[in-house]
Formats: sequence, C-alpha cells, structure tokens
Amino acid sequence: FHYPLDPIAPLIFICTGTGFAPIRGLLQKRSYFRSRGEKMGTAYLVFGSRSKQEGLFEDEIQQFINEGTLTDAYKCYSREPGMKKQYTTDIMKNEEIEQVLAPLVS
Repeated sequence: FHYPLDPIAPLIFICTGTGFAPIRGLLQKRSYFRSRGEKMGTAYLVFGSRSKQEGLFEDEIQQFINEGTLTDAYKCYSREPGMKKQYTTDIMKNEEIEQVLAPLVS
C-alpha cells in the first residue's frame, strides 16, 4: 500500500489484530500532515480482533478519531463472550456501515 498522492482522497483501512501495525504507520503520517494544516479526506477503519478485552490499539484508534485523523472506526470481535462471532467481512455488510462506505468505493 502506498499513501495516496491526493490527501483529499477518501480512505478505507481494513485490518485485524496486529495487522493494524502498517495501518498505524499510515495513520501516523496522516496525523503529521494534519498537524501541519494540510486538508485530509475522510478515512475509515474497519478493525477486527478476538475480543474487546484484548484492547488492541483501542487508545490509539480513539485518539486518531478524536484528532480527526480517522473519521470513524468500525470494530468487530470474533470471540467476544456472549456475542455472535463477527468478522470484518460481516460488518462490511452491515446496512448502516455499507451506506457510509459504499459511496467511497463506487
């Protein structure tokens, strides 16, 4: 993956667990550009892990949302006690999420 030449281009990042590491680097780059006053397009993260209890990157993801580096993050968990298994492909089919992301890829 290469960072888009046009910083206004909308982005959708999809990853699971520790696969967030390369995405994290790209978000740090976006954060740096934002701190210099550059305009950024929308950016969404679809993130999956086994459970909320793992807490993988939760604080960093929230910080990226709070500062505007990410527009929003959609999370799912495959082994959350008391909940149906959900994977990133499942939440991409969620009607609410699909309405947000579909225009970006069409």
